[in-house]
Amino acid sequence: MIQIDEKICTGCRTCEFACAFQQKGTFHDGHSLIRIQKDKREEGFFLVTACRHCPSAPCIPACPAEAIKKDSRSGMVRIDRGRCTGCGECVGACPYSAPLLNSNEGVAQICDLCQGDPLCIKFCQPGALRSA
Repeated sequence: MIQIDEKICTGCRTCEFACAFQQKGTFHDGHSLIRIQKDKREEGFFLVTACRHCPSAPCIPACPAEAIKKDSRSGMVRIDRGRCTGCGECVGACPYSAPLLNSNEGVAQICDLCQGDPLCIKFCQPGALRSA
């Protein structure tokens, strides 16, 4: 899991580029499953949006297609792309608005933790992203 400390995020967005490269082999931030935005409430602070693989995972019961499951061993939340209808109910249920609706593929996507070795953590120089 990824632990996020938004207080020390500098907004460099290197994590976004690392994620995009891992996911799609490009440095286009639109392919990233982690997103950095300026906090509109407080100058100089940034909001980090990524799946936190919540223990309660409110996205799971919200999914009418039953496409979202939690791995009992790892605790990782996964979306079955074959079952996902792209309805967006998971986005509304997520307290972090982490799922992304991929309009090209018609499915929701969340962080897959780079199959257990999150690249975003390796490239986060301020240390705002850490292994939990």
